[in-house]
Amino acid sequence: FPAWLVCKLKRKKLVVTWHEFWGEYWFEYLGLKGIFGYIIEWFTKLFSKNIICVSKLTQKRLGKECNIIPNGLDLDLIKNSKPSNENFDLLYVGRLIKEKNVDFLINTVKKKYTLGIVGSGPELERLRKLAMPYSNIKVLGKVDNVYSYMKSCKVFISPSKREGFGITIIEAMACGKSVVIMDYKDNAGVELVQKEFIANEDNLLEKIDYALNQKIKFDAQKYNWKNIVKEVEEVYKK
Repeated sequence: FPAWLVCKLKRKKLVVTWHEFWGEYWFEYLGLKGIFGYIIEWFTKLFSKNIICVSKLTQKRLGKECNIIPNGLDLDLIKNSKPSNENFDLLYVGRLIKEKNVDFLINTVKKKYTLGIVGSGPELERLRKLAMPYSNIKVLGKVDNVYSYMKSCKVFISPSKREGFGITIIEAMACGKSVVIMDYKDNAGVELVQKEFIANEDNLLEKIDYALNQKIKFDAQKYNWKNIVKEVEEVYKK
């Protein structure tokens, strides 16, 4: 709102980047209080015709024409990160919130693979208790360098139900890892991986077994911030 007002007063162009659009999900997330988020988001749609969306799903939910430009990677940082001495068959990295569906992952994996869970959030302690019976599952919380853990795992896994883009997916692939994700209607991560690595709730273990024996082909330069910034600049110059 302040940026829109300043642009109006100074007659400057406003460019808005949408990382996610929630719509009616505000009510599922906050109940009746979600009306405030819903209204603010609706008004924000009207602020500018100069729009960047980070995924096709976000554009679809926004319902407006936009420039689709993905989020980027610091490839030098990834390249210079050394693999961790602690390694797992499977690794999850992300916020520990209900929407990330990590409890489903724990209940599905059980004792079949070693699983590392990296991240923080309101679900941290509950997930630690859920994983307690399984010596092969470790909830690490925050770590100093997630890329080190990505490089030392065999497969990266993202069971999330909601993603406006899915930055950890491309980070893991840039670390040379196969990535298994879940096929949910609100998960834009399905745009980032090949269909054979997309699982549902019934075949997740099968997809993991498949991914453990695969090498991925990934064009990391497509997501290099140096290239992404050039695309963003072109939108600002129009």
